[in-house]
Amino acid sequence: SAYIAFYSNHFILTAVSMISILPLLISLFKNDTRILFFAIKFPILLLTMVSAYFFWQYGLFIVVLITATRIYYKKRFNMDYPKLT
Repeated sequence: SAYIAFYSNHFILTAVSMISILPLLISLFKNDTRILFFAIKFPILLLTMVSAYFFWQYGLFIVVLITATRIYYKKRFNMDYPKLT
């Protein structure tokens, strides 16, 4: 993805892709599910933050959605969801 983003002149996506490689490489050598889940969810978080930078309405929607989801799951199932790891 970094290669395609770089040659398409999308340098922000190139940076996101390069940053996301590190947790994936760590998860290859460590046998820990928390690191694996972090490596899976971290790029999604980065892309969401980049999208929210360009479209503030989307960022506001995501904040309201995550807050409502956390409240619902805490009241209904007594669990913390969603979480990064």
